[in-house]
Amino acid sequence: MRRPNRRETADHIATLVTSALVPVGLLTPAWWLLSLLAADLLTEACRDSLGASNRAVQNRSAVARAGLRGVAALAGLAAVQSRALPVIAGFAVLVCSQLGAVGLSLLRRQLAQHRTLPFITRNIDLAELRIPAPPGQLLRLIDPGVERFGTSAIAVAVAATAATDRPAVAISTAVTVLTGETACAVALSAHVRRNKHLANRRSVIDVIRRQVESFQPRLMLYALSHPTDRIHVAMWLPVFERLPMPTIIVMRDREISYLIEEDSFELNPPSCPLLVGASFGDLRAVMPQDVAITFFPSGLMDNYLVAAHLPSSRLVLLNHGDSDKNSSASRADLLYDQVWVAGRIGRERYLRAPFHLDEDRIVEIGRPQLAGLSATTRRNWNTPFGMTVLYAPTWEAWNADNNYSSLAERGTAIIDALLAHPTELRVWFKPHPKTGFFSEQARRARDDISQRLEAANASAPPSAAPEQPHRTITDSQRMLHEYFDEVDLLITDVSGVASDFVATQRPFAMVNMTSHTNDEFRHNFPVAAGAYIIGRTANDVGDFIDACMRSYPDDPLADARRDLANSLLGSDYQDSFPRFELAANDLLNSGRMGLRDHPAHEGG
Repeated sequence: MRRPNRRETADHIATLVTSALVPVGLLTPAWWLLSLLAADLLTEACRDSLGASNRAVQNRSAVARAGLRGVAALAGLAAVQSRALPVIAGFAVLVCSQLGAVGLSLLRRQLAQHRTLPFITRNIDLAELRIPAPPGQLLRLIDPGVERFGTSAIAVAVAATAATDRPAVAISTAVTVLTGETACAVALSAHVRRNKHLANRRSVIDVIRRQVESFQPRLMLYALSHPTDRIHVAMWLPVFERLPMPTIIVMRDREISYLIEEDSFELNPPSCPLLVGASFGDLRAVMPQDVAITFFPSGLMDNYLVAAHLPSSRLVLLNHGDSDKNSSASRADLLYDQVWVAGRIGRERYLRAPFHLDEDRIVEIGRPQLAGLSATTRRNWNTPFGMTVLYAPTWEAWNADNNYSSLAERGTAIIDALLAHPTELRVWFKPHPKTGFFSEQARRARDDISQRLEAANASAPPSAAPEQPHRTITDSQRMLHEYFDEVDLLITDVSGVASDFVATQRPFAMVNMTSHTNDEFRHNFPVAAGAYIIGRTANDVGDFIDACMRSYPDDPLADARRDLANSLLGSDYQDSFPRFELAANDLLNSGRMGLRDHPAHEGG
């Protein structure tokens, strides 16, 4: 069960505190009661203007407080009235108003349920569903106007009657509020009826299934839809958009809102149809059965469900980067008919693994998303900021064996060394999106580095440039490799970031977090053959900068990086899309290679 956040907790506390108006109303003279109600109502309005992270929680507590105000007002009225009729009349009106508010809340909830579809879609024609326009203006009138403050207005009017013994204000207020609630209920009921057909989940799924079938996709890209997994899909999306074969993107996400009005899904492919569903059962109902190839950008448990559901589809593991991490070659990869790697180093990684994967199932396709990256040219350092250095550590992973991150232990020291270097440097920091998932220390280091860069900007001399020199990159809509053309030097860990940066042929450094010596590190991680190594010596960062600046870009490791690019990414690393397309066509035209044809063997 989800724990309430601070704002929701404060909202609950406010409800409890406001309930103190009930006993106070029994003891306070009428004018004091009126003042209390007016002050509380003003507090509610101010609270509402600040917004809340959970609108449903805010609405429920506001309606509850409105009822409490009514009870307090009746208590004050009873305290000053000798006759029972005004008290009974006030009670009846308040009950009707509160019932009206509850009824409007139920209608709003029913409308939201009707307009919550099983899927979020892109580039899929939903005209057959006849989705009505949302009642935006009406909902804005009801919340917070009628539903939230109607009962409160009557409560204040009743208190005013208790104070002045003039019932006209209470009567006119009650008539106005009840009439408004009735009119809003009638209008909202019409919208509920208009959207009722969307509540037929099976019908909606059938419509979307027919639309998917009419597209006749030959390829499917499947992934989960956690923000980091969306990045993996976004990384490959431009590549699939270039293919002539029709492709559909299918993702699963349990946490986002599927209410039509709250569709804020970040991924918007230009032409490929996209389906996002909360349950695999719903996705299974619309997933194309005759799709020829299913691609996976990550090795996830969901992939087994897809494999079981699509027995005739060829399964390809793309991965979201080509790195030397242990997890880049896993026994679980035996699930797939083919594993696509960037180049020869990726192939050798699987051949060295402690399980047997037939070599013909390993296909080298380069890194087609890197097309367009500029090869090394001497950058113009005659700018206000000079050379740009990017620090992009990986995340801490789920266990120590897969943790290659330098962030928690050495991140702040690396940034301090860059900021203190006598050469004017522009320092950029790009933390991994999953940073802090398993390590509070990593989360603190990430925040500390961001604060240090902000402080360095604040203390930097004034510049005519419109941007600050140092920055923490947080843009989730832009892939990391899209920043490479603005970067001169990279510092990173054992990760796919280093592999992708090799395509620029610019110098980079890797942080040794696992090996006793630099030679051992290069032996264990082939990508490090073209990298400077940052160990535990305090001067390593400065030595890396100095070595590169003396002869940039023809530094001592320039030849090693050229050889590395060919073995890691292939000779066509500046645009390997033709190789990717050829691999897709070859697999489409080949016979089915089922899992039974590829028994797993230990050893090798």
